[in-house]
Amino acid sequence: MKYFLSVFALVMIPVLAWANTDFVYPEYDIEWLSLLHYSGSKSRINKDSDFFLSDAGYKNPKAEYIATAQALIAPGSTIHCKYPARAHFIRQYNQHIKYSLSQCKEYLEFADKVSADSVSVVFAAENSQSPASMMGHSFLLLSDKTNPMSQHAFGYMAKVNDVNPVKYIVGGLFSGLDGFYQLTPYTKQKQEYLNNQQRSLWQFELLLNKDQQELLKQHIWELKDHEITYSMLDHNCNDATIEVLKLAGAEFDYKSIKPFVTPIEYLQYLDNKNLIAKTTLIPTDKISTVVQKYGVNDILDAPKPMRLSVSAVRQKEQSGIGFDFSPVYQDIHDITHAYFDDIESKIMNVAGRYMFSNGVVLDKLDVLSLKSVLDYNTERSFSKYLKLSFENTPISKHTRLNPTAEFGLGIGWHMDYARLYVLPRIGYKYIDSSAIYVVPEVGLISRLFDDVKLIITYEPYISSAGTVVQYSNISGYIGYRITKNTEFFFDGTLYPRLDNRYSLKIGVNTHF
Repeated sequence: MKYFLSVFALVMIPVLAWANTDFVYPEYDIEWLSLLHYSGSKSRINKDSDFFLSDAGYKNPKAEYIATAQALIAPGSTIHCKYPARAHFIRQYNQHIKYSLSQCKEYLEFADKVSADSVSVVFAAENSQSPASMMGHSFLLLSDKTNPMSQHAFGYMAKVNDVNPVKYIVGGLFSGLDGFYQLTPYTKQKQEYLNNQQRSLWQFELLLNKDQQELLKQHIWELKDHEITYSMLDHNCNDATIEVLKLAGAEFDYKSIKPFVTPIEYLQYLDNKNLIAKTTLIPTDKISTVVQKYGVNDILDAPKPMRLSVSAVRQKEQSGIGFDFSPVYQDIHDITHAYFDDIESKIMNVAGRYMFSNGVVLDKLDVLSLKSVLDYNTERSFSKYLKLSFENTPISKHTRLNPTAEFGLGIGWHMDYARLYVLPRIGYKYIDSSAIYVVPEVGLISRLFDDVKLIITYEPYISSAGTVVQYSNISGYIGYRITKNTEFFFDGTLYPRLDNRYSLKIGVNTHF
């Protein structure tokens, strides 16, 4: 009996201690919330995932903390092998918790293969030929400085089962897509982006100490096999990268009042915080030719991704105030050294004017607008155009937005200070009835000086007789960059076939 009581005591004392231990819980610690991938009041990780030890863990970070701490001290527990970063964090505040990773065979095999003594953010630049790449893509690069062959890419992406780019964009914007974290050899990723997708890679090595690097590696192990919903606006590859990097410290977190943060915007933030140790460009074969000819562009010179334009407007005996708002992403009018090509990629751009004589008039709502003017001699690629929008008749006194779709394919030639292009396109518009038309656009884009950009275009709209799509316009735009995110501009358009109507705008573009 005495022997039985002794054995019972030896078993029950640690069990009771486990059940009744009070744990120190750091309230509102950003690191713990990052480990659980909290956004607002709940985690982005599905509540039914085995990522959580507490039934309320997806919405109660303290409950998850206590459940994890109790699991750590449970007799024979190996929960630290599944969640080494969580265990490390909890032990900082609860020194009585003891465990060793030496018994974690699978994690040790992973740690042996994956070195993180150098951590970089890699930006895969957009491919002007691919609408799905318009915002670029960012992921982490984990490297072993003593072994250049030991490099791994860790990133977040959407599961894409349909190659239809429009369906991908609509799903990413509105309904959400299944998303997942992936760890792969970097050589495989490089081949995919450089060769298959024709996207140059920018590597930004981060200033991290050994403890930060190890913590990031441990958390990467924790994220395997867990799905998180992908949204192009509020949880894309860049948001997921930020969530992981926040573990390295609050300085890697980026706060914005906007619903989204682009990869370039975050990299500019890291650069301003002096958190980037080194920048390396790995160009595609085509871009390598451009670099040899013109030098390396400065990808961080890009303006902020949202743009608001306000202008004074004059339109044949009418005056008013014009506005143009682009929430995403870049405009062909931008004056920047960030890109070799003249590229436009916008989502949900809206433009209009307040005319003193008859009030507010909306001129267009671009659901999706993509345009690239490429130097064919250097890149051996065609210039492209795609637009899905609702448009008003030029110089209309009232708002009447008509469904419009246009697609074009053309060619451009780069000269010392200018780029000439021909970009014919075919379009569809519905105004009382359907109309098919063609627009053989001809244009010139010139950088007269570093901070001055000139754009001249001629667009004759040609359609069958009797339709309302029978006009042409000659446009001239000149912009002067005051700061990286502010431009002064003059924009004039003449409509010869609409009784020589015209539109003159003088205003300011502000990027934020």
